[in-house]
Amino acid sequence: MTKEIETVPPPDPKIYAPKVLSIGRTGKGKSYSCGTILKVPNMELVYIYNDPGGVDAAYQCAQDIGADINRIHPIFLPVGISSFAALAKTNKKINRNSYKALCQLDDVNSADYPQMVNICNAYGNLIDDNTGEAFGPASDLDPKKYMLVHDGLTGLSIAARDNIIGGKPSLHEGEWNVAMNQVERFIVAFTNGIKCMAVMIAHVETEADHITMENTIMCSTLGRKLAPKIPGLGFSEVVYNDLGDKKEADFFWSTKRKNIDVKARLLPLSNRIEPDYSLLFNKWLELRGTK
Repeated sequence: MTKEIETVPPPDPKIYAPKVLSIGRTGKGKSYSCGTILKVPNMELVYIYNDPGGVDAAYQCAQDIGADINRIHPIFLPVGISSFAALAKTNKKINRNSYKALCQLDDVNSADYPQMVNICNAYGNLIDDNTGEAFGPASDLDPKKYMLVHDGLTGLSIAARDNIIGGKPSLHEGEWNVAMNQVERFIVAFTNGIKCMAVMIAHVETEADHITMENTIMCSTLGRKLAPKIPGLGFSEVVYNDLGDKKEADFFWSTKRKNIDVKARLLPLSNRIEPDYSLLFNKWLELRGTK
């Protein structure tokens, strides 16, 4: 007899708020615009960041719109080297070994690079750095109370790479593939496992698009094969952040740009959109009939 496989009913899609991939060059308002969610009464912002001071722009936005900055809950998760002492150990090995020998090393201080594990553990129980308040798993954040930001994909990519190679200065193809696979799995968990509105911030670089045979601006991550896949890994919106010229020097989003990987389901298709997460949140509530 064939054993029946127990099936688990899928979650109600109404409870899943939009997932946004926010891409752009440095200084184009990616972090600043996250503070606009605080225009929604009683909404709070959980802000995970990998660079020191990464949350400051969101604080500035909160002040500019007259929102209480205590509604922002920062969580700093640094990536890269854990200490200069660890970096010194790695460089000592580089100094004393040939390139060939370095490529053949199995372990180069991997214990000094736990950052990817730290990131995943933090998502299991989000804790405000300022107050020590615990919010529980990211997957349980109330969609009508929280927006989660991960700033950003660059740091996540570094952490995934270091998790497989430690301080090893050279990667072979198999190691690249493992690291890229871990970034992809994390993003799928981010878009599919978190109910509240969530934003992944990413820098950009120009990559060759092997479908259009043109150069395309894509999010910056490991390798060349991963970047084109990321917009399709569960993001409902992919917005390109930019800054106007001197006569109109304001931040804006674009969901309609040639040779840039962008996407819009709830947002309009436009070259210029006000970068305001409160508008996106309210549009979601309206369309889902939950407002």
